[in-house]
Amino acid sequence: MRRRAFTLLLATAIAASLAAPARAAAPWSAAQDVSGPANDLETYGLGFDAHGRALATWAVYRWQSGTAHGHYVLDGWRDATRAPGVSRFAPPRRAPTFVAPPVLYGVSRAVGLDERSLGWAVCGERAAIRARFGTSSGAFEDPRTIVTARGAGSDPQPSVAANASGIVLAAWTSASDATCRRAAIQIALRRPGGNSFSTPQTLRGQGISQTPSAAVGQGGDLLVAWARRLGNGLTAIEARFRQAGRGWSPLQRLGTGTVAGPITTAVAQNGRAYVAWGAQNISESTGLHVSFSVAVRPAGATRFRAPQVLEQVATRTAFLPRLGPDLALAGTQALVAWTGNDGAWRVRVAQSDANGRFGAPQTLSAAQSDAALGDLAALPDGTAVATWAGLDSEYLVHDVAAAVRLRGGVFGPPEPVSAAALRAPVVALDPATGQPTVAWAERVGPVTSVATITAYVRASTRAAP
Repeated sequence: MRRRAFTLLLATAIAASLAAPARAAAPWSAAQDVSGPANDLETYGLGFDAHGRALATWAVYRWQSGTAHGHYVLDGWRDATRAPGVSRFAPPRRAPTFVAPPVLYGVSRAVGLDERSLGWAVCGERAAIRARFGTSSGAFEDPRTIVTARGAGSDPQPSVAANASGIVLAAWTSASDATCRRAAIQIALRRPGGNSFSTPQTLRGQGISQTPSAAVGQGGDLLVAWARRLGNGLTAIEARFRQAGRGWSPLQRLGTGTVAGPITTAVAQNGRAYVAWGAQNISESTGLHVSFSVAVRPAGATRFRAPQVLEQVATRTAFLPRLGPDLALAGTQALVAWTGNDGAWRVRVAQSDANGRFGAPQTLSAAQSDAALGDLAALPDGTAVATWAGLDSEYLVHDVAAAVRLRGGVFGPPEPVSAAALRAPVVALDPATGQPTVAWAERVGPVTSVATITAYVRASTRAAP
């Protein structure tokens, strides 16, 4: 996913004075329904292949009545594609039920992970983790089993990453006993052109570890980070790195997080590695305390540097749809975005310098207006885009906006994308044109009961500058 900024042509003083109102109406296309109707939608994603074909994926939920209160049940996954140079997505089709949504790699390849449940044990679900290879056309092959594992308190929480040459890295948690007093972090690797994954390897065997995040650099460097439970809601953020052609580094503890804090990873083309995470604690008596940190391992170094704290927030109790952080690579530089607070919840982004340290952030969302980060994307030439959701007085999503950056510039002002939304948006950049597309879930039509809710995945594309 990538982003772009406004191009402002220098002209006369009169033209300059008219620029602000012209920029208020962003050149985003009318929203298109990408999905069919559903009672609810989640876990939607968006990406582009090397030629500019878009692939959208999402999970569909329907209301199941017949019980005392009714409930939502998963009705499978769908996907839809948009050919290069075409303005609309093709009709949706059924897709595998992913647990790790597909990532695009190479020219037009895709890979995601699904699970075949083998039943719940005392402390977690035992499942066969399977790779689903396919293409950006939305067609996926039969599953290839990687491993059978049991999660600790949930499913094995697999993640997947791939690079352009076809190296695919899968990571997951695996409880080593029936009581889940230990949950290891394991990985398996598929080499370019290979038909199977390597024998699983354990990166962390002690303690209870969870939520692994994997990244593969274009040069073949590998990175996995995860959270190991410490008790009282705290976690240790840990990572291991494997330089191309070498073995895995010793385990390194990067900092402290919380069980509710997300982790994201990236490896730049020069081998520089990034791990970003959030930590949050909510209490009715003390309010909401949030921090965002990023640790960097310079190219060729043996260890990550001490983490850089991006922002710390202490405010009244609030439950936001997402705080971040999120990472995106722009060549050898990185961008990190998160939801900060300066009296209102604001979306911010910072960029790394030549040494991998992040500078002062740029605030993207409008002042005195609450917003929560949706997604961040960038292209190798530095083009970038961030998208977010505006929040109402109860911190519920109500609209979609974005900010774009052209190569060598800064992010432009907020641009309205949609006046309505149900979930926070995602974004991707077309590498062929540099144009961003934003996708989000939105309810359409009147709602008289939970069974009559009609939601769609919708998308909008920004016009070329």
